Amino acid sequence: MLGRVGKLFAGLLAGAAMFVAPTGDAAMASADGWSKPNDPGFSTQWGLKQTRVDQVWNTLRGNTRVIVAVLDTGVNPLPDLRTRMLPGYDFVNGDSNPADDNGHGTMAAGVVAAGGANRTGIAGICWNCRILPVKVLNAKGSGSYTAIAQGIRFAADRGARVISLSLGGNADSGVLRDAVTYAEAKGALIVAAAGNKGVSAPHYPAAIPSVLAVGGVTSTGARYSWSNYGSWVDVTAPGCNPAQGPSGAIGQYCGTSSAAPFIAGVAGLLASSPLQPTAGEIRAAIVGTKSSPSGRVDALKALQALR
Repeated sequence: MLGRVGKLFAGLLAGAAMFVAPTGDAAMASADGWSKPNDPGFSTQWGLKQTRVDQVWNTLRGNTRVIVAVLDTGVNPLPDLRTRMLPGYDFVNGDSNPADDNGHGTMAAGVVAAGGANRTGIAGICWNCRILPVKVLNAKGSGSYTAIAQGIRFAADRGARVISLSLGGNADSGVLRDAVTYAEAKGALIVAAAGNKGVSAPHYPAAIPSVLAVGGVTSTGARYSWSNYGSWVDVTAPGCNPAQGPSGAIGQYCGTSSAAPFIAGVAGLLASSPLQPTAGEIRAAIVGTKSSPSGRVDALKALQALR
């Protein structure tokens, strides 16, 4: 069995996220006629401005042809998500109901693709991307490499352009590597959390070379002390992001399990470009334009690198 994904993950899975009150209307007119997010939690989403996601929205806000699979504890159909959720699967219980009995997966999905400018919840990175919910972790946040590998293959077979994994363990696995290879052959980009032990030891599947490994940084660009690090970590992203829990309440979702879906959302935005970039081109754009020395993603530069 795969244990809980580091100390911070365990805290989040135990419900230790700090919940905050909605912050009011942040609507603002834009030059091209669309409205910037008026979602209650938008004003607390500092990561969107610092990574220049908000500037990418002037051009791209996602596309329903782009599927982002969220492999986690399941995803609940909150109003901010349900209109773009596809039928998924539960590899823990072996059924077609990937309901979230923990909350971790619902928060991850919201970071990726909660609807924007709808006066509800928060603004996800890729507003119009579709979410494929795949439950591979149980209510305690644990699961097997076998279930995770099955979930990766399932997502790839259903056309996921991006597969987001806010999970991992210390052991390498041929089963995971084979699943990653399978998904990549079908055109998927796999994004995974680097882990939360504050160490340089590899964390899997993030440390598999072709997987996009994501660390967490603060609002100043400094690495969070709990974020794993090392040459195997490809990029960093905001490690604390507002997200809706299963009840819809907005709370702070922290850890590399929050940073990974942030990057998955950026990848979804890039995949929605009319240029129709490949997974390899998206990965190269994200990694090749990251800020120095923090390694933080720069979504606008990544988009420009595709042109």
